[in-house]
Amino acid sequence: GGAVFNEGSADVDFRVESNGNANMLFVDGGTDDVGIGTASAGSITTANSRPGLVVGTGSGHNGITIFSGAGSRSSLFFADATSGTGTYIGQIDYNHNTDTLKVETAGAEALTINASGTVNMPKQPAFQVIPASIQANFPINATTQVVFGTERFDIGANFANNTFTAPVVGKYLLTTNLRVDNVDKAYGNIQVKIQTSNKSYYSIIDPQTYAQDANHEALSLTILADMDASDTALVAIYIPNNGTAQADVQTDSYFSGYLVA
Repeated sequence: GGAVFNEGSADVDFRVESNGNANMLFVDGGTDDVGIGTASAGSITTANSRPGLVVGTGSGHNGITIFSGAGSRSSLFFADATSGTGTYIGQIDYNHNTDTLKVETAGAEALTINASGTVNMPKQPAFQVIPASIQANFPINATTQVVFGTERFDIGANFANNTFTAPVVGKYLLTTNLRVDNVDKAYGNIQVKIQTSNKSYYSIIDPQTYAQDANHEALSLTILADMDASDTALVAIYIPNNGTAQADVQTDSYFSGYLVA
């Protein structure tokens, strides 16, 4: 009812030839690897990838095709000892009915590319926060952190205590726009800062050029910041000298950001 090759576990190879390839199927008895089109699978894989499968001849074009029905799906599944029989924790799936490619990690959708090429990454770190109330009377000769008490969204739960913490190393687009009322024209200047662990970025205005105190002023700043995992970013206002501590940050201000690359 069946056939077993090398039941004695000898260090010998098993090879099947085709019309055009002497190593159409090659089982390396010494390294526990399988080659399709090559006898060199054992020299290509490593200890961390054994038993391994190598497809290709090492020259020209080679490939693997999953041949499915026109309205069906083609998938690669990834499982481990903790995922249980018949289950998986990772997947690459192509839906031929919608021409959509999907990648899953940890059992959840991480990336989808639809038929028009639009990319959606629902797990990509991103946030937007706003003040829960007016933050009044910013002090003079000080850098004061802006308080953002309300989250509009926080994908990955990386924002807390007015601070964004980078979950992974990467380039992050960070932007803030603060509506500041009662800006004293006597201020030497007023700065909005995005302070990261690696560098502080700022934008500056000079109210001394005004004819009178400004009822409303917009302080805006957008930067692409280089951040390591666990680096932090926050927004602050600096008023260096002169004038009265009367500037107020209103609730229609915001701070937002996301991982670009």
